[in-house]
Amino acid sequence: DKHLMNMIAAGEVVERPAGIVKELVENAIDANATVIEVEVKSGGIDYISVSDNGYGMSKDDALLAFERHATSKIKEESDLWSISTLGFRGEAIPSIASVSKVELTTNNKADSNKIVVHYGELVSSEVVAFNTGTKIAIEGLFHKTPARLKSFNSPAYERAIISSTIEKFAFSYPNISFIFKSDDKEIFHTSGNSDLIELMFHFYGKDIAKNSILFENENSDFKVNGILALPSETRANKNHIQIFINDRMIRSYKISNDIIKAYRHLMFNDRFPIAIVKIYMD
Repeated sequence: DKHLMNMIAAGEVVERPAGIVKELVENAIDANATVIEVEVKSGGIDYISVSDNGYGMSKDDALLAFERHATSKIKEESDLWSISTLGFRGEAIPSIASVSKVELTTNNKADSNKIVVHYGELVSSEVVAFNTGTKIAIEGLFHKTPARLKSFNSPAYERAIISSTIEKFAFSYPNISFIFKSDDKEIFHTSGNSDLIELMFHFYGKDIAKNSILFENENSDFKVNGILALPSETRANKNHIQIFINDRMIRSYKISNDIIKAYRHLMFNDRFPIAIVKIYMD
């Protein structure tokens, strides 16, 4: 049963509200957006919306987006070895729509439409006025599967994870303006002017931004750049070491440890650096 398959996939995609935000922001980046706005209520448990000024979709493509794998960017097996997009499986939107109420509004300069899907069932499809780009709004997450709903943490905790996720996107794509609103209050608004020092100011404050250095280096295989806080600015855990490969956020125990080792003789054993490291490679 297609709906059951989508609900099972939702278990992977929709671990928590931040997972939904991550998937939808990645779609916005793939659509060449330069401004992405994320709004949540109650830590995303009650409401999530992601709006962008990207390419937008036609009505046919917007309807197709709710079909499993229809939005996959993989056409043949060889594509798996040269993935240049963030999203590529095409499971996120149908999975999310199977466990929530979704409103997708989109305009690709030729078509402007709103599609409403409740728990996997198409409710309506109509022509509406809308700016170029796409907005996806989600409500009633897991209301039909309350056991999953209970697995979420407090709204404040869920909001913190969403905020941290968007912060990582901002460092990864400093050329995109990210706006994050929570419970009708603007939490941050980055300029999208590719300035990593300004991002340090946004997320860590003036003192740390003043005590940070940009770096850049490359050889025949790798290009590495980013921003490092000086050893005088430390944190109690490793969470402030952010690593990206080809602008995709990753976790790497080895790279994190190498960064810590490089700082170790300059700081106490129980303290950790603030480092944004971006690696580009084949």
